[in-house]
Amino acid sequence: MKNKIVIGIFVLIIIVVTIVFLTKKSTEKGEISVRLSWLINANQAGFLTSVAKGFYTAEGLNVTNHPGGVDFPSIQLVASGNDDFGVQSGSETMISAIAKNIPIKAIAILDKKSPYVYFSLRKKNITSPKDFEGKIVGVSFGRPLEIVYRILLHKEGVDTTKITEVKKIPSNILIFTGVYDVQPGFIADWIFAKEEAQKEGIELNVIKPTDFGIKSYGYAIFTTNEMIQKNPELVERYLRATLKGWRYALENPDECVKYVFAENKLLEGTPQLKALKARKEFILPEDSDTPLGWMEREVWEEMMHNMLEQGIIDEPVNLDDVYTNKFLKKIYGIE
Repeated sequence: MKNKIVIGIFVLIIIVVTIVFLTKKSTEKGEISVRLSWLINANQAGFLTSVAKGFYTAEGLNVTNHPGGVDFPSIQLVASGNDDFGVQSGSETMISAIAKNIPIKAIAILDKKSPYVYFSLRKKNITSPKDFEGKIVGVSFGRPLEIVYRILLHKEGVDTTKITEVKKIPSNILIFTGVYDVQPGFIADWIFAKEEAQKEGIELNVIKPTDFGIKSYGYAIFTTNEMIQKNPELVERYLRATLKGWRYALENPDECVKYVFAENKLLEGTPQLKALKARKEFILPEDSDTPLGWMEREVWEEMMHNMLEQGIIDEPVNLDDVYTNKFLKKIYGIE
């Protein structure tokens, strides 16, 4: 029996070593696995464009983009070594990850302004967070949207005891039929809802946290500390090609939305093009004087302060552990 246990342990060690070896060799050959933040749609267009236009190939990389979502959390899958790079919507979750000692780091952000929104039937006359009082509000419990929601309500002095919170469902049927009053979502969700509402003769209002002074980022591109330390050139090549793809997608949305449909044919006929065009306002805002992907310390500091104030994290984290601009500096030639 003892010999069988020893043999079993030995076999297990061989399997683990083999997996690690193969993973290392594939990465050295430019085989890259990326875990996106959500399912394939217009919000992933830049990543798909980098593949379709050969931007990754030009950097000697063979990149496979995998859809993310509730069942495929990008932070856990990258931290565990299942994927090499990840995308996370809601940069506050990066701070939460570091607070839990998860060894990852943001290497760029896409949305310089939070792309989250909260929409409602216009006849309800909900035009500010204060109007949530006395209403039934859909909440994305445990998701980045909830963090921004909590911060927004606190900032605006909303009495949360007067709000009935229910779990958000992806469909707009509950908001359209008045089962609940406020629906949270991404800017693309707002666009899809507005299109759907118009067909039904329904008018909607929308509230954007950015209009109430909430400083926050949207999509963050990240990898592990180990990848940064051991393969810095690969990280730089991946990031350069990815940012090139996003810039191209935002400048050529009519072409690049086709790459989305090629990956997810179920989306054809939906307003994905409008959703992609809408991202430009957040990723390349006209009032920004920093390059695509750049992260500013003061934004991270405000995020952390708000999270501490809300008790989302218990103590401050070292922001140098959360993000780095060093690859962006090399890509843009910034000293």
